[in-house]
Amino acid sequence: MLQLKNDVLQAQVNPFGAELHSVVLAGAERLWQGDPAVWSGRAPVLFPVAGAFLHGQYTYAGKTYAMPQHGFARKRAFQVTAQDARSVSLLLDSKEENYPFACRLFVSFALPAADTGAIRVTYRVENAGDEAMYYGLGAHEAYACPEGIEHCQVVFSADDVLRQGVLSGAQLTHETVERRLTDRTLPLGGECFIPDAMVFSGLASRSVTLKNTVNSRTVRVDFPDFPHLLLWQKPGAAFLAIEPWLNPPEFTDHDGQLIHKPGIQRLAPGEGREYVHTITFG
Repeated sequence: MLQLKNDVLQAQVNPFGAELHSVVLAGAERLWQGDPAVWSGRAPVLFPVAGAFLHGQYTYAGKTYAMPQHGFARKRAFQVTAQDARSVSLLLDSKEENYPFACRLFVSFALPAADTGAIRVTYRVENAGDEAMYYGLGAHEAYACPEGIEHCQVVFSADDVLRQGVLSGAQLTHETVERRLTDRTLPLGGECFIPDAMVFSGLASRSVTLKNTVNSRTVRVDFPDFPHLLLWQKPGAAFLAIEPWLNPPEFTDHDGQLIHKPGIQRLAPGEGREYVHTITFG
């Protein structure tokens, strides 16, 4: 594990998948620790797609390719390209059999200040090929809620009226459910995560804060570069995943063409683009 540390926070990053592995603040573990009996993930990087393609496959330039849910980056070893006491940068540089584009994915973690509980996560996608490339990207950090999700709430930074996309399996129907906030606050628990994740698009909020009402611990996630937000919990599990995505789940009637996928990103040959989200533990 790769170690990061400042005056108040200690973090670990697993180079396999470039996954945040542990975050300890004031002696308490703040990241879900990946119980295999519930969900073995902790904070996977979702690339080159967030979510799942219909039937586990997509079509590009007349050829059909298989792709697992959330892509392949979370199952690949990254190279460490730079590291110091408060930051580390990792690189996935490969061409995949089921992804027809040569690309580089950099994931960097930094503790931007010596005395705060903030972690800045930067993703850089580069097109290393000689044709346009298409991709999606998402974050999937799961935060520990040991007292139970019913003792937590999510506070939005703006006065949003939430229009939650309705999932059928891993795809969206064209239905939405309106969820009204009180004092910008969404309570959790009950049947929030039945059948699955809560999917929000078109938010005015550019950050949300997870608040534990038992011990007053907080996690603020700022996602200025990500237009879609998912909240997810395995029913009954002691975590909440807060997931900024570039692309939303596709619709159940999607035609399977990669270039038609909602939220798909395009890079010209030689072009690169960065996306940042910041996690602040309190």
